[in-house]
Amino acid sequence: MKGFDLIIVAAGKGKRFGRPKQFVPIFGRPLLTFTILKFLHIADINRVILVLPPECFERGGKCPDFLNLDPRILTAKGGAERTDSVANGLRLVESEFVLVHDGARPLVSQKLINNVMNALKTGMKAVVPAIPVRDTMKKLADSGEVEGIVERKGVMQIQTPQGFKSKLLKKAYEKANAQSLKATDDSTLVELTLGIRSKIVEGDPVNLKITYPEDLEFLKRNLFNELLVGHGYDFHRLRSGRRFVLGGVHFEDVNFGPLGHSDGDALIHAIIDALISPCGLGDIGKLFPDTDPRFKDISSVELLRKVSDTLTKAGCVPLNIDATVILERPKIGSKTEEMRRIIAETLNISSQKITIKGKTAEGLGPVGEGKAVEVHVVALIGKAI
Repeated sequence: MKGFDLIIVAAGKGKRFGRPKQFVPIFGRPLLTFTILKFLHIADINRVILVLPPECFERGGKCPDFLNLDPRILTAKGGAERTDSVANGLRLVESEFVLVHDGARPLVSQKLINNVMNALKTGMKAVVPAIPVRDTMKKLADSGEVEGIVERKGVMQIQTPQGFKSKLLKKAYEKANAQSLKATDDSTLVELTLGIRSKIVEGDPVNLKITYPEDLEFLKRNLFNELLVGHGYDFHRLRSGRRFVLGGVHFEDVNFGPLGHSDGDALIHAIIDALISPCGLGDIGKLFPDTDPRFKDISSVELLRKVSDTLTKAGCVPLNIDATVILERPKIGSKTEEMRRIIAETLNISSQKITIKGKTAEGLGPVGEGKAVEVHVVALIGKAI
């Protein structure tokens, strides 16, 4: 099959980090999610093979579900060492070329990925991104004292994704298995078993492999390519006999509520528009048309949950939500904490990043007369791809 398969190695235990770093939450999403997203928009990639810890395949194993991100995603069970994990992933490879990438490198750029893929397309058998060593390097003795200086000329830091002709990498792993060889990266294994040296292409200093807890600050500072601002607005008439739902909270002692195809939750509807519009995903009417019977009387919290999944696939992460609800009655002050909790849990963000303010219209217009509810929302979104 022409094109590329991608193996993302994410089966490590994170000994230096202190826990499996690929699952550490970053802005409410597993770190590995951001690594996966960097490749999903590339049409030449036929399969994304996630190599995950063996515990993820055990009954009751608590691992995030990445399969819903894209139908091209497959999973393979990790082995005792990295070499074993890649070998397991290779069994699922069917395309002409294969990329192998560290799951803990979510800052990989499109330019770097293109450098590797283009080199393979032009006839290279094995391709590795690398960057020059910038700092002075010294060799230490067992005592911890400096033993000598390492000449930087010709010394490079190797990165991933590394790219290969699939048949070549499979052959290298077959030989490595027969010889019980292990290696910390795939280009080394290819050179040891087949004598083939890799072509070096330009890497990226930002493409850091997250190894220690302090690396997370670097990741958070560099994760988003841009920050987006969205505005959402909603307005619903109020009618007797309807349930009053706002921010996912049912006001049980109120005998009127908003008209709407769904439950009429004006706050969540405005939040949805504020989040999806700047990400180029249309508006709430496009995603959930009021002519679709599937959404008749549906809880708007369920709509927000669907939106959260859609945002993640688009690489968009809600960072802050500021809402103003204009309503004569009921008073919402006693319910705003519960609203913030529900919205935060649905979007996988901290409730501290959500503000909900209640205002009145001072008796003016349909809102002031108690005939309608009006909501304005401003949202800040980070775009990671």
